Amino acid sequence: MKKSNPTRVLMVVPKYPQPVVGGLEKQAFELSRTLALNQSVEVSVLSAAFDPSHEKQDTVEGISIIRLRWSNNKWFKFAVLPFQIANVIWKAKKKIDVVHVHQYSAFGLFAIAVSRILSLPVMVKLPNVGDYGIPGIKKGLFGWLAIAVFLRANAFVAMSNESINELVQAGVPRSRILTIPNGIVLSQQVPCIRKPNTKSTTSPCRVVFVGRISKEKRLDVLLKAWQLLQSGKYNIAILEIWGDGPLRTELEQWCHTHGLLDSIHWLGKISDVRSKLAEVDVFVLPSSHEGNSNAILEAMDAGVPIVATPVGGTQMQLGEIGAPYLVPVGDAHALAEQLLLLINDPQLRRNYGNGLHYRVLKYFDMEQIANGYMCAYQRLGTSSKANLANCARLPTI
Repeated sequence: MKKSNPTRVLMVVPKYPQPVVGGLEKQAFELSRTLALNQSVEVSVLSAAFDPSHEKQDTVEGISIIRLRWSNNKWFKFAVLPFQIANVIWKAKKKIDVVHVHQYSAFGLFAIAVSRILSLPVMVKLPNVGDYGIPGIKKGLFGWLAIAVFLRANAFVAMSNESINELVQAGVPRSRILTIPNGIVLSQQVPCIRKPNTKSTTSPCRVVFVGRISKEKRLDVLLKAWQLLQSGKYNIAILEIWGDGPLRTELEQWCHTHGLLDSIHWLGKISDVRSKLAEVDVFVLPSSHEGNSNAILEAMDAGVPIVATPVGGTQMQLGEIGAPYLVPVGDAHALAEQLLLLINDPQLRRNYGNGLHYRVLKYFDMEQIANGYMCAYQRLGTSSKANLANCARLPTI
């Protein structure tokens, strides 16, 4: 029997690692690495030379990368970028079966437009919703044009029910939507990862936030919740902030003004977050907007209990076991209450964390996610109007 040729996929990611610069880029990197191990898919990447060490043509872990010249002058970049992208895709057209665009910045939109002009099937990911999704695109300068280009794609990736609704409302047929969550390359931990607590009863419970210190992460609400805990003299825990961002100085000053610096540790960017998560007690993410949080998946894989808000794909990620620990956006009192429950009960933390670990094994293994994408790629490579409805599905809540 003649062996079928692999489906050749061009990933379009403006900042393809290394270095890893964000959750979307990390997800694209891990998916590409997993796909590259399968002989039925051949992966290459179109990105930008956003780091001084980058070469125009590169190979990272066996994946071929073409990097375009990157300028910090946005007008120069906007003027030159379409021609750069068109040149690369036109030259590589005969070696591409599917173009997978991972976001809808100018870089991604130009790639969609060029690929469709060249009659290449395009899949584009909707990484977030609301102000960071289709309604947000419409509000931008030339939003009508951005939406028109975005909707020219042949297939769309939705990672939550909210994403599906936005796409359907924009006129996308359900058959053209690949419903699939973000995945994670699982750690090598054995399933029963949370051992009985061996800490001294006087050791503080470590509550950790991981992420960019920016408006949508709502660190202001977390700090107010922490103030409520401290006012109740619950000095049995410390809050660690792992990350950096534009609001850090302002929020640190707020903590200083309200006498919280003793119980809140601002640690900046942390290397090797995944291995360090296994050492903490509670993970908290009070965001107002999320897509499918990589940080949540990493905490689940480490077996860390999570308190979060029901935004984007978070409710789907945590499922029924995490539902009691989802609090309304902006509700500092509810956040404080759920944190206190977990801080005071090591056995509850252990049971909840183990449940989350089993859930990530069942639904979010990157190998399983890659299989869903391979199904979609193969169908699009055969027909640009292929039905993707049963290639994958979102986990049940």
